[in-house]
Amino acid sequence: MVRRFAHSRLAAVLVLCFALVACLWLSACGSNEPAQEASTQKGSSQASSSAAEDVQAPEEGVEDDAPLAFPTCWLAVDAEDIPAGVAVAVEYLPDLEITAHRGGVPVSDADMQAYRAEWDFEYEGLAVVSHEGRRVAVDPGVLLVNLPDVLDGAVFDVAYSYAATSNVAGMEIPGITGCHLNGYADGKQQNAYLGKEEFVVPCAYGTALKAREAAKVLSDQGYRLLVFDAYRPMAAQMQLSNAFEEAYYSDPAIQDAVFDWGTGWFVASGASGHNYGTDLDAGVCDSAGNPLPMPSSYDAFDETGCLTAYPVSAAEIMPDAYREEVIENQACMALHEAFTGAGFSELASEWWHFADDETESQMRAIVGDTGLDFVAE
Repeated sequence: MVRRFAHSRLAAVLVLCFALVACLWLSACGSNEPAQEASTQKGSSQASSSAAEDVQAPEEGVEDDAPLAFPTCWLAVDAEDIPAGVAVAVEYLPDLEITAHRGGVPVSDADMQAYRAEWDFEYEGLAVVSHEGRRVAVDPGVLLVNLPDVLDGAVFDVAYSYAATSNVAGMEIPGITGCHLNGYADGKQQNAYLGKEEFVVPCAYGTALKAREAAKVLSDQGYRLLVFDAYRPMAAQMQLSNAFEEAYYSDPAIQDAVFDWGTGWFVASGASGHNYGTDLDAGVCDSAGNPLPMPSSYDAFDETGCLTAYPVSAAEIMPDAYREEVIENQACMALHEAFTGAGFSELASEWWHFADDETESQMRAIVGDTGLDFVAE
């Protein structure tokens, strides 16, 4: 009886042990599933993080050690060892944020701060330019900046640099129409800052700031600024003036088309604001960059290109004096409202022409009345 009871107890213990082992095994199996799920979620999170890093990575082909590129500018006068008219890099401007690029891609703010932390000179209120290892601080009023580098969203088409469109009532001007004018870079050039080919468009710094204001007003209305010309070398100015004068006096048809205006209303015989980089010739594009119809083609030296119906000074130009073709052109009216609002004056004979008289006066005081004549490359 005792032995049978002992056997019964032993059997019960064995059954209990077996049940305990089974429970532990089942528990281990069940707890492994969440662990595997957590592991899977962790792997998914790492993949998402990696994908995010890939999105933020620099563009393919842009090396971290690629040289920094800055906007291009030109000095109107010599500054220490840097001569006037030579393309230099502008690394700092007091009223315009300058960020260096690598392969057309902006570097970080931290990189820019570290770069400027090495400067050991005072530059508050001044512009900082560099050329061939030489870095100097200059008055920003002596600078002409490259508009494509500082005018985001604008479209550029400098016909003078490849084939001028100047005409009189559709008639060509020999020596001008279809010609590459003297002193202009040959069409689009490789732009290291933008990382693409673009026209070279020097513009006085003060004028560039006002152009940015006008471009912003146009952008808010769904337009994009179209720039035809800014700085014009004196060599090109004289080429235009001489050829137009010769065509006018030798062709009665051109005389009839110009009528009461005379050649001086379309092409100055001496230095104008263009020759200081303070005048802009401009049009309007849609948001996709397509030029919009204007009252005439650009550089139409006849009444179709005129802003007003008769010659009047800039001070006398009022919107109610505009030609009907101008008033009825919504994009052209937006262009004039934007530019006059930014401080530019108008020219009665050209709907596309805008003058920054304030900055022109400052530039004339710096370089004299002969204008500038460097080749911008």
